[in-house]
Amino acid sequence: MSDTGSDTSLPSSPGRSEPGDTTVGPPQTPPLPAYYPAAFAPAPASPLPPRPKVEVGSWLLMIGGGVLIVGSLLTWWTVDGFPVTGMDGDFGYDGGGPVLVLLGLALAGFGVAQLLVGRVRSVAIAGIAVGVVSLIFTLSEINQLDDLKSRLESEGRSMQIGTGPWVVLIGSSIALAGAIATLSRPRRWPTPVR
Repeated sequence: MSDTGSDTSLPSSPGRSEPGDTTVGPPQTPPLPAYYPAAFAPAPASPLPPRPKVEVGSWLLMIGGGVLIVGSLLTWWTVDGFPVTGMDGDFGYDGGGPVLVLLGLALAGFGVAQLLVGRVRSVAIAGIAVGVVSLIFTLSEINQLDDLKSRLESEGRSMQIGTGPWVVLIGSSIALAGAIATLSRPRRWPTPVR
């Protein structure tokens, strides 16, 4: 064969097809060699693991919210033997019971949502925020009652702080603990099988 003839043993140039070649499109990427590090291999897309169950945190939220509501209906203070609940007000003091009832309903609702669905980060954060607000609000109400007691006693009246504020304080603490416990429960990724 002359030098000017075509040599069929040479590889064809990219993009050209030989007679009888049925391959269409660009050439396929060859498989990775056996010695290729697994760390550089593309990771398959995996869905998020299921939301973890947060029974303890959910129940604490519901119990704390319920205690808040009950404490708002109890006797907050007594003046000259006359009991006043957290829903009432007198002597220049407006009872904080209605606000605490709303906060208790919100906390209990967060607990129910987490119990049915699992841990939802946004709901857990909202639970912590509402729990902190209820705790600060309760401490503020106790401080106002203490000031009212000092003023009434200086006027010769008799006043005692009832059990309601302390029950509400306990309920706020329980609900806040439940919200923190809920948020601290992370998703658990499945352990790969080796």
